[in-house]
Amino acid sequence: MFNRLIMMRSREEAQRALSAFATALKYAKLSPVTHQLLQEQVESTIRQFERQLIISSTHKITADRLFEGDVYRVTVRVRSGSANLFDKLKRFLGVN
Repeated sequence: MFNRLIMMRSREEAQRALSAFATALKYAKLSPVTHQLLQEQVESTIRQFERQLIISSTHKITADRLFEGDVYRVTVRVRSGSANLFDKLKRFLGVN
C-alpha cells in the first residue's frame, strides 16, 4: 500500500513536499491510471495550498485533503499561522 503524509507550513515546504512526493510516487508499484491520478491531484492540491500560503493577508490556514483508494492513501495537510488569544478563549469556553 502506498501511504504518504504531506505536511506543509510554508511555501518552501510546499516545493520540497512536491519534489519528495514525485520521487516516492516514481518508485510506488501502482497502476498507470492510479499513478497519473495521484500525480495530477496531489500536485494540483499542493499548488493550490502554496498559492494560499503566499497571500500576506492570510492570518491562519488549517486544511486537510485526503486521497484514498484500495492501494493508496495520501494525506495533504497545511498548517500556517496561529490563532489569536480571543479565538483560543472562545474554543476553551466552547463558544462558536
